[in-house]
Amino acid sequence: MNSLNKMLCEISFATRLNGEVLLLDYGSSVFDNILSMIDEKLILTNHKKIKTSKGDCQIASKNGAPKSLFFDYIRKVGSTKYFSREVEAYFKEIQPARHEQLQNVELFSRVIKEIINLPIISGKLLINKDETYYIGVITSKGIIEIARSILKKDENGYYVRSYFLSKILDAIAIYSNDEEGVILSPAIAPYLAVIIPINIAQKGVNKKCKELLDKLEKKGLKVLYDETSETHTKKHEYYLKIGVPLIIEIGIKDVEGNSLNLFVRFNKEFIRIDTKLFVDDIELYLTKMQNDLYKKALTFTVNSIRNSSDFTNDKCVNVITKIQCCDKEKCLEKLKKMKDRVILVPFNQNSNSNCYFCNSSECDSYYLIKKYKSV
Repeated sequence: MNSLNKMLCEISFATRLNGEVLLLDYGSSVFDNILSMIDEKLILTNHKKIKTSKGDCQIASKNGAPKSLFFDYIRKVGSTKYFSREVEAYFKEIQPARHEQLQNVELFSRVIKEIINLPIISGKLLINKDETYYIGVITSKGIIEIARSILKKDENGYYVRSYFLSKILDAIAIYSNDEEGVILSPAIAPYLAVIIPINIAQKGVNKKCKELLDKLEKKGLKVLYDETSETHTKKHEYYLKIGVPLIIEIGIKDVEGNSLNLFVRFNKEFIRIDTKLFVDDIELYLTKMQNDLYKKALTFTVNSIRNSSDFTNDKCVNVITKIQCCDKEKCLEKLKKMKDRVILVPFNQNSNSNCYFCNSSECDSYYLIKKYKSV
């Protein structure tokens, strides 16, 4: 089992059965949320023909599979194409085709930020026979490609194909996690909060939990009430691991004091708060968590970028390095020889130094980005 699949199993997104890695219902729920939001954005921007490339995604046999928490089905984790979304268009002229391509790149970048809540690195691929734009998320192990847009010329004109990849899952599993599990943004979490009773048999605890559930659901929020027989400690550990944004615990003292215990998954903050105040302000907690997650990810991305002065004997050892290069064929060839690197021409060109290879003052900026490898 590679490191990604192992991580998916550790955070209860997947399980291993008979030599296969199967995506459990919770992982599927996260993806269902992502896909529905992607489809909504594509439809709003007049993309009428949206393709689904499922690859080897399939409903797998339940025989012998562990009982799943929310649904009855599990999906097979296999090729990089499961759960992808794709749009395409033909044009007679090159300019409208390029306009369509850039619009799609901008749309996809915005969707990734809004849905996955992660900052992206994007640009035109230097080494590619077609005009290709690449969108990825930076992790400590390298870049994970999330989307791509390709412009090709054929006998009918110009063809633009733009698509999301299922590696969105890779980015979530690798990037948004800590030692205790995954940290899901509220935008993609199947449940925004879970209510856990502490000693449900005590008078008023069950009633208090159900009243709170009713109030939150009336606000249109997806909330789970776990009244199973498992201990509240084990429940807390489980929901912490799968990344439910808010964990609410209610015991007899909370019934008497009309309060609740709130655990915020992002910063692991425990708060005892008045129930009415919490119900009134829950959207503020979720919005703050969404914003804080993005700020943390953006800081990591910005701090990951190094300058070419960090090179050692022309070898790129950083996750992402910004380098200047002129348009001389000899210099570009040296740049292209950087192995295991995604080489991007960023949209915003702000080169303020000379070519790394020949010291020419007329040059462009490039990103040399380490490819993520799941081993």
